[in-house]
Amino acid sequence: MWKVVLTIICVTATVRLCWAKSDLPTCAFDEGVYLKTIAWMESQRHAEWGWEKGFTPRAILALQMVNSSWLHEESDLTRQLSLKQMNIEILSGQLQNKTITPVQLAYITNALIFSCQDPRDFHGVNFVDKLVNALALYPNEGFSNLFQYGMVLLALCNSNEPVDEEYISTLLEGQRKDGSYMFGSDEASMALMALACLQDNQTITTSNIQSHINYLAQGQREDGSFGNEISTALNIMALIAAKAPFNKWNCQSAVTALQNMLHPDGSFGKDLGIPLFATIEAMSALNGQTYIHDNTACPEPDIGTTISTTPSVENITVTYSVLDPIGHHVNASIYLSVPANSTVYDIMVYAAELDSTFRFETKEASFGRYVTELAGVNFDAAKGTYWILADSHVGMLNKTL
Repeated sequence: MWKVVLTIICVTATVRLCWAKSDLPTCAFDEGVYLKTIAWMESQRHAEWGWEKGFTPRAILALQMVNSSWLHEESDLTRQLSLKQMNIEILSGQLQNKTITPVQLAYITNALIFSCQDPRDFHGVNFVDKLVNALALYPNEGFSNLFQYGMVLLALCNSNEPVDEEYISTLLEGQRKDGSYMFGSDEASMALMALACLQDNQTITTSNIQSHINYLAQGQREDGSFGNEISTALNIMALIAAKAPFNKWNCQSAVTALQNMLHPDGSFGKDLGIPLFATIEAMSALNGQTYIHDNTACPEPDIGTTISTTPSVENITVTYSVLDPIGHHVNASIYLSVPANSTVYDIMVYAAELDSTFRFETKEASFGRYVTELAGVNFDAAKGTYWILADSHVGMLNKTL
């Protein structure tokens, strides 16, 4: 069913129990702890069901990292609507030409990938191209350290985008002789995750990976931690991503130390003044997950749930619905028989011809055509309300079914 939706709803999550390797001691993760952090995360949503200060992509990224299937639970459609809220915020930034730093682009790209959307064609926007262009300009204002650089490389790796050897060399050259980085273990952790993701590149050697593992492992303290909750979480994720042997570091002790930093309400980092960021980082580490995407995590699109068609006929049957759950001005559907190569725009034009309820207006932008008015309801950039296609695998109005 094709549906154009303007919506701001909520997000929930489920999680897995532990990460282990059969030939090594088990590093177990307490389900009750990370479920508590998820509950706290959900309690931090604002009235529009996103997260403050542009953290919605990061929050949804973390939830999808914790459990790659939470988005696809058919019993809870609010998760799909939560994804639309993130998409609205991302598109709002594009429509308003907001300045987006390379690391913000990286988080957006990873959030799209982990939510099984295409970062190369997100409603006509190619975030992978934007990352490649940003990488060529390193270093510059807002993109000046190797933590940020490593996150950009990770996003490109998760996008299956080839990375030139010179860019990998820039990361490797940032490591000092003792294995450290200028900004300590946090920077080294992000660098190691990027290298672990890109390790098929011939520029990266086993000794490169090992030197990072050795540096991080020797920084583990007697209580099992690697510093504060953010540093501990990043170190855990990096060492797991690199498949560091447990005889090099004490995984269970590190996880226990991180669990001991949990506040009674389920958050982390209140003493640092950044509880949302710290909890997002800790939530993934508490379940043994990393920023490296598993390409098998996204299911194949179930085309049969959206389009009913038989290859032997020229037309397809489409249900076109318009829903405004914010102002409740319209909730209408129409069933159409259209040519199989029709675009969404073609369907909208045809529906408007048959029923004035579906009349609409559009404008052209740098990323393509977008809807400014539909069924008498106007988009409002100031209020952050926009018309958006609910079927994310279609994306653009001019894309064929």
